[in-house]
Amino acid sequence: MAARHSNGRALVAAAGYVRRSTEKQEQSLVDQRREIEAYAEKHGYSIARWFQDDGISGDDTKRRAGFQELHRAACDRRRDFEAILVWDQDRFGRFNSMEAGYWIHPLMEAGISLVTVNDGPINWHDFTGRVMYSLKQEGKHQFLVDLSRNTARGQITVAQAGFLTGQAAPYGFDRMLVDEAGTPRQRVRNGEKFAKPRSWHVTLVPSYDPERVATIRWIFETYAETDIGLRTMADRLNNRGLPGPGGDKWWMNTIREILKNEAYVGTFVWAKRRLGKYHRVAAGEIRVRTGGEGVKINPREERIVKPEAFPALVDKAIFERVQEKLIVRKKRTCSHKKTNGDRYLLSGIVVCGHCGKPMYGTAKSRTKAGKRYAYPKYICSSYQTIGRGSGCGYHTVDQGDLLAFVLRKLQEAVLCGGKRDVLRERIVERLAGRRPDGPDQLKQQRSRIAEVDRELEHGIKRLLRAPENLANQMGDELSKLRRQRDRLADELSRAEAVTDPGDIEAQADMLVERLWTLGEELQSAEPCRLRELLHRLVGRIELWFDHVPRGQRVECPLARGTIDLRQDRALFGLDSRGDRI
Repeated sequence: MAARHSNGRALVAAAGYVRRSTEKQEQSLVDQRREIEAYAEKHGYSIARWFQDDGISGDDTKRRAGFQELHRAACDRRRDFEAILVWDQDRFGRFNSMEAGYWIHPLMEAGISLVTVNDGPINWHDFTGRVMYSLKQEGKHQFLVDLSRNTARGQITVAQAGFLTGQAAPYGFDRMLVDEAGTPRQRVRNGEKFAKPRSWHVTLVPSYDPERVATIRWIFETYAETDIGLRTMADRLNNRGLPGPGGDKWWMNTIREILKNEAYVGTFVWAKRRLGKYHRVAAGEIRVRTGGEGVKINPREERIVKPEAFPALVDKAIFERVQEKLIVRKKRTCSHKKTNGDRYLLSGIVVCGHCGKPMYGTAKSRTKAGKRYAYPKYICSSYQTIGRGSGCGYHTVDQGDLLAFVLRKLQEAVLCGGKRDVLRERIVERLAGRRPDGPDQLKQQRSRIAEVDRELEHGIKRLLRAPENLANQMGDELSKLRRQRDRLADELSRAEAVTDPGDIEAQADMLVERLWTLGEELQSAEPCRLRELLHRLVGRIELWFDHVPRGQRVECPLARGTIDLRQDRALFGLDSRGDRI
């Protein structure tokens, strides 16, 4: 028997969601949960499940694992709740109205409602409710945009004075809090929490651990004075049992980044990358970040550079010799590796099964008939970067051998081993599974379209009477409704197109022909096209190797492997966005 409220009405099952942006809001999650529970008891809700995100901004939706889980659960037909309860609208998310539609529309389709303690139920199905929600959502999103600009302005001022703006200390340094007069007040190690007055700043000082300082000097002097490579240096540091900057092993790339870091000669460099979500800094100026711009590297002239900002750990002459040597070795390596960009056809999808790390494309040389040839192969990236200390052996595989196996597997899986009739039968089964369950489902789709049409008509009448300050916002809402109506009509058209068994047979013939042509193309495609096809059809190739002692050496022949095929793409020639192969 369903639980009932004290007034006799059945309780509505709900999911509670709490979020705080920073750990400084120590009681925020507890407070939110208490308020939600009180609201639920008063208004007839029962909390079936709780979801939370801790220390994540409301506009960083991709990282909000709790929100993502909540959204998936809400859209699941087997869900055990019909409403989402939050303390305030901004706890649900600070995304703008465009992104809000992406997350809210599936909830509307699933019949889920949003209820806030501060404002009560949000009516997404009413035009006025949607407009008010969008206006409030844009206001909460604008708060983050303004905060971003103000934060960037403050960071520029601090960086120009040579102080840190929130960075961790590089290996060999500690952070030091200094007061307004520049007097050291408190040493802070990486990972330690601290609070400071607004007028205090953070600088760098040599580490409390003299072994770390000595290690930095050994790295620079060894690279400058000897011909030892980065991987050998990583091996030696690991053999000494000295933890790396991350607390685990030393890696070749870690040493390379240390050697390039100007902090070790006392120079503070800020704004190397344009990382801000809403604004970026270049040449000491705040610039609005446009959509699709991505993370970019600022040229040196657009960075803030402050020499002698803190004590140096390395002599400047040694640092400059290291930079020259890095450039020379890079040129030597690049000239040796100049190859066609499509040479490594499986790069990005081949993985070492022992460590789970990608296998890098490289080349091995062979001499044949007096000529030297380079053959593509793949090597475990763990071994490539830190050698034997990675726990992996010399795990390598020739691309030619691996590619032949993959193509044979695709022939078997995608083209059913070359049996055209079996392939056609399989496609017919899958297409039949796409048909609607019956006329009732088609009727429901037509009913939804009619409902959207009524909302459009009602919205247009409201727009004609709306004040000027709301007209643009309401116009955007109407545009969304039109796009929703077009999408629903397109879905209905596709559903009606596969109701006739004769249509299924015709579509099956078309897909069989397309896949058969694809199979032939895999055998003769140019490298660029072959690489594209392989990456669309294959999700992951995982390889395992034997470890066989051979005197002083350990050989690692390939033992076995697994191939994860993208079955839906392989069968229908479509990727997740509906693009044709």
